[in-house]
Amino acid sequence: MKRILAVWLPNWPIQRWQASEPEQRDRVQVLSQVERRGQCVVACCDRGYQMGIRPGMPVAEVNTLLQARGLSATEAMTHRPYDPAADREALEKLARWACRFSPCVDVEQREPADTLLLDASGLAPLFGGEDSFLCQVQQGFARIGLKSSLALAGNIGTAWGLAHHPPAELAQRDGTGRTLVSSDTEQESLVRQLPIEALRIPATLVETLHLLGLYHVGQLMQVPRGELKARLGMEPLVRLDQVLGHKTEVMQAARLPQQFAAQWILEHPTDHPESIHTMVMRLLSQLLQQLAAHDLGALKLTCVLQTANRRETSFEVGLFRPSSCNKHLRGLVDTQFERIRIPGPIQEVTMQVVQFARLEKRQQSLFQEMSWKDSSAPPDHSQEISGLVDRLASRLGRDAVVRPRLVADAQPELAFSHTPLVGQPPRRTTRRSEFGPLERPWQLQSSPTPIDVTAVMPDGPPIQFRWQGEHHQVERHWGPERIETGWWRRRAVRRDYYRVETTTGHRFWIFRELTRQDWYLHGSFD
Repeated sequence: MKRILAVWLPNWPIQRWQASEPEQRDRVQVLSQVERRGQCVVACCDRGYQMGIRPGMPVAEVNTLLQARGLSATEAMTHRPYDPAADREALEKLARWACRFSPCVDVEQREPADTLLLDASGLAPLFGGEDSFLCQVQQGFARIGLKSSLALAGNIGTAWGLAHHPPAELAQRDGTGRTLVSSDTEQESLVRQLPIEALRIPATLVETLHLLGLYHVGQLMQVPRGELKARLGMEPLVRLDQVLGHKTEVMQAARLPQQFAAQWILEHPTDHPESIHTMVMRLLSQLLQQLAAHDLGALKLTCVLQTANRRETSFEVGLFRPSSCNKHLRGLVDTQFERIRIPGPIQEVTMQVVQFARLEKRQQSLFQEMSWKDSSAPPDHSQEISGLVDRLASRLGRDAVVRPRLVADAQPELAFSHTPLVGQPPRRTTRRSEFGPLERPWQLQSSPTPIDVTAVMPDGPPIQFRWQGEHHQVERHWGPERIETGWWRRRAVRRDYYRVETTTGHRFWIFRELTRQDWYLHGSFD
C-alpha cells in the first residue's frame, strides 16, 4: 500500500534564518524584495506578525510601525533580502538529512518550496506503527530547531494538502499538527473538505475560483470537467486528479553525498607511534580501495586521532590532482604524520576523503621518448609535476604553493589573486582572452614606476619619456583607455592608459594619473 508523508515547514525562509543564527531570535526578522511599490516584505517572524507586519507591506511602513511602538528600526529589526535559491538549497540539504527516516525523500517542485515528501510505504512496522512514525519524524525536526506540520496519506496531493491545511477532527489533541489518514474512504471525505488552496495551483487561479463561488475541493468536483477545462485550462483538472489519487506523481529521491571514510577503534588505547602509524596506513589502504572501486582519486583527506578522554589531534593532506596511487599518498601521509604530536594513548583513528574527483586517463605513446626526438612536442610530465607540487605543499604548507588567478577588477595590479594549488576541485576552464594580444602586456611592473613624460598638451598623448636614465622617443601610440575604480574603494583610481611604441621598436604600457597628472610605466610588451 502506497504511503506518502508530507512534512511542511511553515514560514521556511524565517525558520532557516533562525536555525542558522539563533542569536537573532530576540529581534524582529524581516525578509524583503524589490517590487513595484519598492522594497516590500516577503516574510517575517512570529513576533513581527504580532506587531502587525504582513507580507506585501513596504519596508518604510514597517519602520513607521516600529517607531509608533517606541522602537528603533535599526535596533529592534533585522532586515535582509529574500533569497529563494538559498532556501531551496537548504531544503535540499535537509532532504538528505531526512533520509534517516525514509530511503526516498523529495523536495516539492513548486515555488517557493517549503515541503519535504517522504515515501513511507512499508516503514511503519520499523517505527512501531504509523502514529509512532509520525511522532518520531516530528521530534527529529524539533531537535534541530524546526517546527513542522505532518500528514500521512495515500498520495502526494492528499498528503501535501492535509499537511498545509490539517482538518481539526484529525489533528492530534496535543496540538502537534500531525494528521494520519488510515483508509481510502476517510481520505476521500477529507479531500472534499480541503480548501481550493490545497490543490497547489497559482494564487491567481485560486482568486478566480473564489470569484466563481468555489472555496472547497468538494465544490470543484461537482463542476463538469468540460466547463472547467474550457474556462480555466487543464491545470485545475490535473491537480484535482492528483489529490484524488487518479493521477500518479513521481518522486525524485534526494541524492546522498558519496562518502569515503574508514575508522579503527582500539579496545586498549596505545601511544606507541609505530602502532598508530600502522593503523593510519591500513586505513589509507582501505580508502584507496574504496576510491578505486568508483574510479575516483583523492584531492584532500583528513585523519583524526582521538584519545580515551576525547582529546584530538589531526592532520590534512591535499593534492594538486586527484590520485589513488598508494605509494604517492603514503609518502604525503608520512610527512604529515611526523609533524603531529600525539596527546596521549590513542583509542580511535578516523580517516576520511573530504574531496575527490574522477581520475584522469590519458593515452601515452608506446615509444614516447623516441617519438619526442623526432617531433617538436615534448613528453607529458604532468604526473611528475603533480607529485612535485604535492610534496612541496606537504612540506611547506598548503598556502605556500599557489598560482595566480585572474580577478574581475578595473585596477590592473589588483586583477589577480593567489589560490592554493592543492586541495582544490578541478575546474574546466576555457582559455579565452578578454583583451587582444597587443592591448594588455603580459609583463607588469610589481608597482607602477614614475617616469618623466613630455606631451603635446596637458591632456594629450606622450611624445617622449625618460626611464632608467634613457630617453625614449614615441613613434606611435594607441589610446587613451580610461580606467576608474568604483565608489566603494577608499582611494579612487583614475587613469588614462596608452600603448606606445618607441623609435627603437620597444613597446610599453604607460598611464597618466588623472588626479595629480603624474605619469607611470606599468608594463612592457617585450
